[in-house]
Amino acid sequence: MKKLVTIALLMAVAAPASADISRVFGKSSSPKNAAVAGGPPPGHEGQHWISPDNCTYSRAQAPGYAPTWHLVLNGSQYGLTDAHSGCTIMYRQQW
Repeated sequence: MKKLVTIALLMAVAAPASADISRVFGKSSSPKNAAVAGGPPPGHEGQHWISPDNCTYSRAQAPGYAPTWHLVLNGSQYGLTDAHSGCTIMYRQQW
């Protein structure tokens, strides 16, 4: 029993800290942050795209589905742009 309590305590202490970004971007279910149709211009094949409002997105695509573009929060670490409160959280590209 003592061993189980010790393991549970270690897991609680070692759990990664999570940052709450909802104060900056709003709740993920907020209408202003909902996934919207759009994204990069047709024919864009790169992994990253910087929108006209200076937000960086990364491409994700499952086989058989249209690509989605997800906001990159800390793009400046990679020579891209950082997210700001005016960025849309995700775009769903139309095929």
